[in-house]
Amino acid sequence: MAAMMAFAGVLFFIQVALSSANVGSTLLLLRAVDPKDKSIALTTNAFFLNILAFIPYPLIYGAVIDASCIVWEDRCGESGACWIYDLQKLRYLIHGVTTLVLVVSCLFQGAVIYYSKTMKNFYDEDETDPPAARTAGEPLRGTLEIREPDPRKPKRRLNSSDSSWEFRNLNEAGDEDGSLPT
Repeated sequence: MAAMMAFAGVLFFIQVALSSANVGSTLLLLRAVDPKDKSIALTTNAFFLNILAFIPYPLIYGAVIDASCIVWEDRCGESGACWIYDLQKLRYLIHGVTTLVLVVSCLFQGAVIYYSKTMKNFYDEDETDPPAARTAGEPLRGTLEIREPDPRKPKRRLNSSDSSWEFRNLNEAGDEDGSLPT
């Protein structure tokens, strides 16, 4: 039981570390490419993630589960479903493969962190206005303008040269003074 709790704890911390690094990796990816190439960089990243992770994992774990089978169903000379698994072997194989993949992922994340420290100001932006001098709400200050709604109702089209059904219905919906119904 103690070994299982230790494994679950280590697995939890590795998963938290890797999932929290995803945001940083995406920001680093967006920072490392030209602005015009950001969409293709994200697309390429998603493509390789699918090719190297999401597509092969059912095949890998299926082979791991099949490798721990002791007794296979044999019907008409063809192999069927597994009847009995070696649970000890299954446990070690599944957790071993998962741990191996997580360790490799941690190594790649470490390489990204190591090499990202050498990144300079990629876009040659002016750094005279340090971001620490601004508050979190300051970028929004002054950009949001609340205006009173226009009290006038929209008028119908008087010279509707367009005979489409939208404009005909809009013009017919207006009342006697030419305003739209509320």
